[in-house]
Amino acid sequence: MSNPDIKNIREVEPEPIGSGLNRNHGNYTDNEQTEDTGNNNDNEYTEQSGDEHVSEETEMGAQAYDPGDFNDDDFNIDGIDDGGDEIEGFSFQEDRFTASKPVWNDVKFAVFFLVILFILIVTSMTLMVKYFGKYIVDNSGNATLPNSVFFQFKTIFLFLFTSLISFGSSMFIFLNAGKSSERFVNFGVKLLIGLFLMAAAASLLVGQILQVIFFGVISGVLILIVKKYQPLITLASHILSIVIDVLKKYPSTAIAALIGFFTSLIFTLILTISIGCAYIAYGFHSDGQRIDENSKVTGGLIFTILFLNFAGLYIIDVMKNAMHVTIGGIYGTWYYLNSTFTGMPNNEGLGSFKRAMTYSFGSVCFGSLFVVFFQIWAIFAMIGDKQVGIVGKFFDVVLKIVGLIVGYFNLYAYSYVSLYGVDMVRSASSTLKFFKQRGLQAILNDSIISAALGFYCLIASLLSLLITCVYLAIIRAIFGLDDAVYLPLAGYSFLVTFNITSILIITIVSGSSVFFFALNKDPAVFQESHPFEFQEISRCYPKVLDKLVL
Repeated sequence: MSNPDIKNIREVEPEPIGSGLNRNHGNYTDNEQTEDTGNNNDNEYTEQSGDEHVSEETEMGAQAYDPGDFNDDDFNIDGIDDGGDEIEGFSFQEDRFTASKPVWNDVKFAVFFLVILFILIVTSMTLMVKYFGKYIVDNSGNATLPNSVFFQFKTIFLFLFTSLISFGSSMFIFLNAGKSSERFVNFGVKLLIGLFLMAAAASLLVGQILQVIFFGVISGVLILIVKKYQPLITLASHILSIVIDVLKKYPSTAIAALIGFFTSLIFTLILTISIGCAYIAYGFHSDGQRIDENSKVTGGLIFTILFLNFAGLYIIDVMKNAMHVTIGGIYGTWYYLNSTFTGMPNNEGLGSFKRAMTYSFGSVCFGSLFVVFFQIWAIFAMIGDKQVGIVGKFFDVVLKIVGLIVGYFNLYAYSYVSLYGVDMVRSASSTLKFFKQRGLQAILNDSIISAALGFYCLIASLLSLLITCVYLAIIRAIFGLDDAVYLPLAGYSFLVTFNITSILIITIVSGSSVFFFALNKDPAVFQESHPFEFQEISRCYPKVLDKLVL
C-alpha cells in the first residue's frame, strides 16, 4: 500500500509559542513565491528569515488565530480514485492560522460572568456563615453509617484499596479500547442495541408508549447503522483509536478533564449547601419542605433560589466549556504542530489553559448563556407542569430537546474556538456551515463513539464492582468485616470507577469533536503528518478529501 503523493510542500519553522495552533506552513504571499523558469512544471518557494515572522507578542503560552481566506487552488482533488490504494492529485499549500497579535474576544461576556460569580460568592458566603450550623443539624439524620466506622484503620485501608481497584479496572479497559478500537466499538454498539431493546420491552410492560417509541427508534437506527453503514463504525473506530493515542501521549488532556471534574464537583457541593441555607433562612427545611404552617413562600425566597440556580447552572457550564476548550487546544496543537520541525511546545496543556481562560474566555461565557437560558426555561416549564398539566409537559420536553441541540452545537462551536481562537459569533457561523455540510456524519460519528464509551464505562464499573466484592468477601471471611460497610464499599467502588471513566470520556469526546472538525477543515495537514491513518480514514470516509471552506 503506497502513501499519498504530496507535492510542492516546504515546511517553514513555526513561531516560538508555548501552545496553540501556530503551524506556519506555506501560506506564502505573492512576493514569497517565485517560478523556476527552467522548469515549467515545478514551483520553488523562497523562505524569508524567521526573524521577520516572529512577533513580539508571543510571550503568552497561546494566541488567538484567524483562519483567513481560502483559495480553491490550494486544495485540488482532481484525479482522485476512491477505489484505489493511492490517493493522487492531492497537492496543496498548507494554511497559516496565526494572527500577529492575540485578540481578546467577547470581553463583555467575561465581565458579565465575573459579576455573576462575585454576587454568587457574596450571597453564598452570607447564607453559609449564618445558617450552616442549622444546615448540618437539619441533615444530620441522613447519615447511613455510624461515624466511628470511618475512623477504623481497617475501613480506611479498604477504601484506599478499593480506590486502587477502581483505578486499575478503568485503566485496563481504557488501554484495551485503544488497542482494538474497531472490535470495541462494534461490541459496544451491539450491547447498546440490546439494552435499548430491553428498555423498550420494559416500557411496554408498564404501559409507557412514548418511551417504547423512543427506545425503539434508537434501537432501529443503531441496527440500521450496523447492517447498512458499516463504514461509519470503521470511521468511528479509527477516530477513537487516534484520540486515545493522543490522550496516552499527552496526559495533560486527562489532567485538564480531572481538574474540571473536581472543580465542578466542589462548586456543586457549595451550591447545594447554599440553596439549603437559603431555604432555612426563609423558614423551610434545607430540602425545601415546610417546617410548619408558618413557612410561607415569599418573593425574596423565589428570587434567591432562582438566582442561585441560574448562577450555578451558568458557572458550571462555563467550567465545563472552559475545560473543553483547554482539551481541544491540546488536541489542536497536536494536529497542527506534532510533525513540524520544532514539534509540540513545552507545557502544551498550560498554554492551552491560559488561552481558554484569557483570550477565549469571553467566548466561553457567551456560548454558555444560550444553554443556561433553555435550562432555566425548562425549570419554569417543569414547575408549570404541575399547574397546567399536558401543556407544561409538552413545553418541558420541547425546551429540553432544544437545550440538548444547543449544547451539542456548542460542542463544535467551542471546538472551533479552541482551534483558531475566534470570537463566538464567527465560530457559530463557521460551525453552522460545518453542520450543513458534514453535520449528519458528525452526529452519527459521535453517536457511535458515545455508544462505545458508554459500553466502556459500564464494563469498567462492573469489573471494578466484581473485583471489589470478591476482595471484600475474602477479607470478611478471614479477618472479619463489619456488615455496615460491605455494601457501601462495593457501591463506592462502582461510583469511583464510573467517575474515573467519565473523566476519560470527557477527554475523548472533546478530542474527537476537535479532531473531526480539523480533519474536515484541513485534511491536508493530517495527510502529511499521518499518511497511513489518513488513507485508512479516506477509504471509509471519502468526503475527507473534499476540504471544507468555512
